[in-house]
Amino acid sequence: MDKMECRGRNGTEWNNYINFRDYLNAYPEKAILYDTCKQKLAIRFPNDRKSYTAGKEEIIQRLLTEAGIWKSNLS
Repeated sequence: MDKMECRGRNGTEWNNYINFRDYLNAYPEKAILYDTCKQKLAIRFPNDRKSYTAGKEEIIQRLLTEAGIWKSNLS
């Protein structure tokens, strides 16, 4: 994730954060894909944080789904 935030450690948001982080660490090609998306959006929306954040939503949701499947297969 882009910044440090306080989150409850037992909630869905926390679990998504950890799964997302761990998945990107386990699959560097996915991290590169996410980073490339962020870089393109930063160029496209240099002064529009709302559009930049909205632009990441699709890839984040896709990667969160993949991360959830990956995590469940580890168990």
